[in-house]
Amino acid sequence: MVDEPLTEIDGVPAWLEMPVTDTVASVKKLCERLKVPVIDLLKEHSIEDYILSEKHLADAVLKTLNAALDSEGLQVPPTLAEDVKTAWTAHCKKPETNTGMWFNEIAKTHLGGETASKVVLARTYAFLCREDADFEPDADRINKALNLCQDILTRLAIPKLRAEAKLEEADQV
Repeated sequence: MVDEPLTEIDGVPAWLEMPVTDTVASVKKLCERLKVPVIDLLKEHSIEDYILSEKHLADAVLKTLNAALDSEGLQVPPTLAEDVKTAWTAHCKKPETNTGMWFNEIAKTHLGGETASKVVLARTYAFLCREDADFEPDADRINKALNLCQDILTRLAIPKLRAEAKLEEADQV
């Protein structure tokens, strides 16, 4: 149950009108109030920096931007695929920011200052990886991602899966 009702501005929930920094602060306050643990990645990293496939992420960015442009009723520029490819190649060679911020910047460039959904990006990326029967991530990327997952589990004290816990119980008998 929410303690405070969401206020509206001209019929639009107020949180939709907040700048990103206010949204992050609001989410942190909500997590504190509900006693939900949070974890901050290193300042220079975003979850997108832990991808297993650069090719699939670049393809997901293109698909996400196409969907965002379409949903906004904006024309898809004929150079979009090349723009994404060029920007991604430059980002991979010499990142000036983390990959999540890079995605927001390229989205803003093509969406008139708006960002595209990172949820759509993540889902599209996951589907592309899953659908590629030949996809074989390299061991270094797998280890980096596994270490991040383990760090998150540990720092957030997430309980083990029931099946895993049952196996441990059986081993102790």
